Amino acid sequence: MTGRTVATGLGFVEGPTLRRSGTLAVVSLDHQRVYSIAADGSPVVIAETDAAPNGATEGADGTLYLTAFSGAWPARPECHGIGGIFAWRRGERVQPVSLAPAAPNDLCFGPDGRLYVTDPVRGGSSGSLWRIDVESGEAEVLAEVAWYPNGIAFDGDDTLWVADMTGRRLVRYRVAAGRLSEPVDAVALRRGRPDGFAFDVSGHVVVAAPGTPEQPASSVQVFDADGTLVEVLLDGGSTHHTNVAISAAGAAYVTEAQHGRVLALDGRCAPGLPLHPFR
Repeated sequence: MTGRTVATGLGFVEGPTLRRSGTLAVVSLDHQRVYSIAADGSPVVIAETDAAPNGATEGADGTLYLTAFSGAWPARPECHGIGGIFAWRRGERVQPVSLAPAAPNDLCFGPDGRLYVTDPVRGGSSGSLWRIDVESGEAEVLAEVAWYPNGIAFDGDDTLWVADMTGRRLVRYRVAAGRLSEPVDAVALRRGRPDGFAFDVSGHVVVAAPGTPEQPASSVQVFDADGTLVEVLLDGGSTHHTNVAISAAGAAYVTEAQHGRVLALDGRCAPGLPLHPFR
């Protein structure tokens, strides 16, 4: 299955965010923009940045919070952005929240109202997990990891899941008293490397899995809570499916960076698990 094309011309697209307003927002690393996808599929620029945004999530008041990594983007080596966490509010310019994470990749709100952020070392196989107060900008490192952390999300039990691209797995952490437990293996991918992912209300996790040098075809895979592969929603047609968001109607919206598209898989999932702070 190839999916329905929702929007094109988005460059290296990431961070699909289904907003409370009913619109879909995405970010583009090489365009250095935040887009809202109109009903006819037209990408509408709602914000421009000096950074390379690669993740997004919505706050309770409609603010979009963005991750952006530092350094030059290979497709545009003349662009040297500042890495960190940024916020965009309607009618305002993109503003920094915290520049503590140098190369953040993805983010989500936790049940405590703070942002949880993955921060890999670009070009390496290590990184950090951060927690950030969006009001004060205070940032703390929760864990240092010896692998490349990518996607991040809380499941229905408020267990924190993180994608380990190095080990081709998802791990989960219990969060208690402001601290993380040791990670426990949750899902092992037999093909591809986990990038972004999302949960549905049935407990399934839908994983965007870019290809590897040995198996370049990308895919979108569904696993149950025990880590068993249930279904492959997308198989091939790209080397780089980057992330997924699931609507209340069970449509999976997938960002596909090789061709700069957003794809929709209508009715292929259970309704999406509401994200914090809307849970």
